[in-house]
Amino acid sequence: MGTGLPNATLCQQDIDDWFQLFKGMSDTQAQEVIEEKLYNYFLAVKNQQEGSETEIKSACLTNDDLPTINNGKPDDPPKKRSLYHCTTPDKIFCSWMKVGFVPLTSNALKHKKV
Repeated sequence: MGTGLPNATLCQQDIDDWFQLFKGMSDTQAQEVIEEKLYNYFLAVKNQQEGSETEIKSACLTNDDLPTINNGKPDDPPKKRSLYHCTTPDKIFCSWMKVGFVPLTSNALKHKKV
């Protein structure tokens, strides 16, 4: 990844670099949430078929699942909590280094497209 121009392009590159890790971790977390909901759904269906008075809840994702998808469960270790894991000062600084935001020089102003 090269250095970006001193405009929104640089910001977009920074966000893209940071979001790459976050998106992968969030996708994994979403998969775990839906698997847990499906398991509970099929367990409730099985219990109801056996005569138990079990309430069957929908197995779809809702807005209530967003905190868990974005940052895991409260008892998850930090490496599994995507927002916590991806927004450490070290990761942010590395992202800035990749896109040329740090060290902050005026070299980008000399770019032929500026």
